[in-house]
Amino acid sequence: MRRTLQRRGGSAVQRYLPFDVDGERTWLPMVRVRLRGATGTWAKTAALVDSGSTATFVPPELAEIIGLRPTTPSGASGAGGEFDTNLAGTTIEVLTGGQVAATMKCEVHVPVDRGRIPFVVLGRDTIFLRYDITFRENQGILVLQRPRRRAG
Repeated sequence: MRRTLQRRGGSAVQRYLPFDVDGERTWLPMVRVRLRGATGTWAKTAALVDSGSTATFVPPELAEIIGLRPTTPSGASGAGGEFDTNLAGTTIEVLTGGQVAATMKCEVHVPVDRGRIPFVVLGRDTIFLRYDITFRENQGILVLQRPRRRAG
C-alpha cells in the first residue's frame, strides 16, 4: 500500500503509519526518512512528526548503526519524564513517494539510555521549520505544505 497519497507542488499528503504499542496497533503521524551518520552511512526508517516536541531525537540503537557521534551532553524532558541525552549532527531527508522532499542538516538528541524512544522523533526544531503541518486525525493523514513566501 502506498503511504503517500498525493504530491502537489510543495505539498504532500501522508497516511498515518501503524505502530504497535503494548500489543495493540495504533496509527501515528509518521513519515519516511533517511538519516546520515558521520561515516556517510545512511539508514531509512519511519519518524514520528511530533508537534509537542521542541527537539528532534534519534534512538541510540539507530545512532550506533549509522555511526552518529554524539558528543555534547544535554538533557530532555517530555511525557516519559526527564532523561540524559547527547547531541549529534546529522542530515535527515524526508521522503515522500520515494523522493527526497526536504533535506535538513541538524543537531539531534540521542538518549544515553537505550529504550527511551522507539523511533526517530521530528520535533519543532526540524520539520516544522520546513513545512506547515496539518494533522487530520479523523482521516488518518498528515499534510505537509511548504510555506508560501511573503511578497516584498
